[in-house]
Amino acid sequence: MTVAAWHQVKVFVAERFLDRFNFTASEIKGRIETQLTKQYLILRAGQGFVQASEYVSREEWRTFVSELELPEHYPGIVGFGYSESITGEILAEHVAHQRANETPDYRLKTQGRSDLYYPIFYLEPGSKANENYIGLDLYSDQILREAINRIQKTGDMVISAPSTLSAPLYSKFSHSVVIFLPVAIPPRQGAENTEKIALVFSPVLVADLLRQAVDPFLPDLKMVAYDITDDPQGVYLYSSKTDKDKVFVLSEHLEAHYRFTSDLHMGGRVWRLWIYSDAALSRGFEEQVPDYVAGFGAVVSFLVFIILQTISRQKQRAEVLAEQMSTASVEAATRLQAIFDTVEDAVLTMDEDCLIETANPSVGRIFGGNSTDYRGANIDSLMPPEIAEQHDAFVQRYIQTGEAKIIGKRRVVEGRRSNGSNFPLELYVKEMYISNQRMFLAVMRDLTEQQKVDKLKSEFISTVSHELRTPLTAINGSIALAAAGVAGKLTERGHELLGIAQTNCERLKRLIDDLLDIEKLSAGSLPIKYEELEIDKLLEEAVKSNEAYVKGYNCRLQLENPASGQKIAVDHLRFQQVLSNLISNAAKFSPDNGLIRLRAETLGQHPETQLSEPRVRVSIIDQGPGIKLEFQTKLFERFTQEDSSDTRRVGGSGLGLYITKQLVEKMGGTINFKCPPEGGSIFYLEFSIID
Repeated sequence: MTVAAWHQVKVFVAERFLDRFNFTASEIKGRIETQLTKQYLILRAGQGFVQASEYVSREEWRTFVSELELPEHYPGIVGFGYSESITGEILAEHVAHQRANETPDYRLKTQGRSDLYYPIFYLEPGSKANENYIGLDLYSDQILREAINRIQKTGDMVISAPSTLSAPLYSKFSHSVVIFLPVAIPPRQGAENTEKIALVFSPVLVADLLRQAVDPFLPDLKMVAYDITDDPQGVYLYSSKTDKDKVFVLSEHLEAHYRFTSDLHMGGRVWRLWIYSDAALSRGFEEQVPDYVAGFGAVVSFLVFIILQTISRQKQRAEVLAEQMSTASVEAATRLQAIFDTVEDAVLTMDEDCLIETANPSVGRIFGGNSTDYRGANIDSLMPPEIAEQHDAFVQRYIQTGEAKIIGKRRVVEGRRSNGSNFPLELYVKEMYISNQRMFLAVMRDLTEQQKVDKLKSEFISTVSHELRTPLTAINGSIALAAAGVAGKLTERGHELLGIAQTNCERLKRLIDDLLDIEKLSAGSLPIKYEELEIDKLLEEAVKSNEAYVKGYNCRLQLENPASGQKIAVDHLRFQQVLSNLISNAAKFSPDNGLIRLRAETLGQHPETQLSEPRVRVSIIDQGPGIKLEFQTKLFERFTQEDSSDTRRVGGSGLGLYITKQLVEKMGGTINFKCPPEGGSIFYLEFSIID
C-alpha cells in the first residue's frame, strides 16, 4: 500500500513539474518572439517615416529615433540606421553631397572598389561608436551582403547571420546580428525613372536580447541558443551559463532531467533554443517525493497542498508576466500609432480589392467626416467616378501583369470630399507585403491651397508681363531709331551705349515671353499645332538657326546620326523652341572650343528599352561641368538656377528648362538627362515614331 501510494505521488509530482517546466520554457520562447516583433515594428515605423518624406535629413532622422527611446524600451538594439544603394557612377557625387549637407568629415569605408555600395547614411543614437560607423559600406561585408541580397528576393524583414569579431560593423561586439527592412524610394523628379532600394536597420546584441527573456527564470532554468540556418551543428549565439563552453553546455542539457528544444523562425533565420533545468531543480524534485506515505494519508494531503500552492503561485506569476508583456506591446503600438496619426498627409492601407483597412485622422480632415468611417470602404469612394474606374483598372492590371501605371508613381488627380465636391489631389500608391499578404499604401495630399497660390502667381505674372511688354516695345523701337541716326549722328561711344541698351531690351523681352508662355501653359491655353515632320530636317534647321549663337560662345555645333526618313507629330515652332533652349544652355556651360553634339537615334521594340512602340531619341550632348547632385532634383522647376548668386557667370531667368519640359510633355514626348562619369551632361527627348 505504502509503495503504491509512494509511486502514485511520484508520478503526480513529476507530471506537475513537467507541466510547469514546459509552460515556463514556452513562455521564454514567447518573450523572445515578442522582442523580435517589437523590433520589426520599429523598423516598420522607420520604413513609413522614409516613404512619407521626399528626403530625410540627418537631423530629422536623429529626432525620429530619439522619440522611440530605444535604450529604455528595446533591449539589445545598439542603434537605428538608414542606408541607400549607391552605384559606382555616382559615388563621388554622393560623398560630396553628404559632406556638404549632412556630415562634413564623411568618407566611404569599404573593403574594396565595387559597382554597388550600401553606405550608412545615419546611425542613431549618436554615440561615439555609432559615429565611427557613418559611411561604412554594409555591402562590402560578406555576412551583411548575403542578408542584403536576400532582401531583394523577399522584400521583407531579414536578419543577418551571427557576426564574428572580424566583421567591421561588429568590431566592438561579439554574437551580434543586424535586422534589415527594405524601403522602396520612388524616382525623384529629374532623375532616372528607376526605383532605389534603401534600408532601415538595427544592429542587435543577441546576448542582451535573449538575457532579457531568460533572467526572470534564473537560476532554476538555463538556456543556450544557436543559429542553425546554415549549419546543423549551429553557430553559437548565447548561453545563460557564460562560464561554460559549448560542449559542456550541450552535455549538461542532454543530462538534465527536464529539457525543452524549439526552433524560432524569423527574418529568414532559424534559431534553436535549448532550455533545461538546473541540477538543483532536479534534486529538488527528488526531495519533494516522500520516502514514506502514511496509511492515513496525512503526508499525501500535505503534498497535494504543496502542489496546489505551487500551481497557484505559478499562475499568479504567469498573469503578472502576461500583463507586463501586454503593457510593453501596447506602449510600442502606441508610439507607432502616434507617428501614423500625426502625419499631415492622408495615409491609408488597402487590400488587393482596394478596400480600406486603416486610415489616419488626416483622411477625415481632408475628405470630411471621421477617418474610422472609411474603414471597409473602397478607395473609389474618395474619387469621382471617372477617376475611380481608371484607378481600379490600373491596380488590377498591375496585379495581373505587373505593369505599373500608377504603382510607385506620384500623380495629380481629382479627389471627392464627403459633401460631393471635387478638389485637386496628389496621389502616391505603393505595394507592400505584410505576413506574405499583398497590401497597398496610399499617401494623398490636398493641393487646393497650393493651386490657389499657383493661380495667383500666374495671374500676377500675366498682368506684369502685359504691362511691361507695351512700354518695352516702344523703348526698343526708339533705341533702334536712335542707333540708325534718325536723331542725329552718334559718336562711337554713343553707338556702344545704345548697343548695350538694345541687348538688355532683348533679354528683358525674352524674359517676358517666357513668363507669358508659363502663364499660357498653366492655364492650358497654349495652342499646339501638330504636324507630321521629318526628324532629320527638324534637326538640320535647328543647327542652322543656332550655329551663330553657339559660335558666340566659341563653341561648335555638330549633327550626328540623323534618323533619316523618320517622322514625328509635333508643333514645328514649339519643337524648334525646345531645341534652341537646350542648345543655348549647352553653349553657356561649355568650355572654350567645346563641341556640342546633336544626335538622333531610333529606339525599337526591345526588352532592354522596355518600349511598347518604336520611338526616336534626340540627345543634346555637351562637354560642360555637368550638374551637381543636389541640384538634379530641382532641375526642371521654375526660377531655378544651379548658380543663383549675384556674381554667377552664366545669365538667365531660370525658366528655360521648366518651359522646355512643359512643351515636350504637351506635345506627347518625354525629356530627361544624364551626367556621364567622364563629365558633361546629356539632355534627351523621346517621341513616338509615326508609321
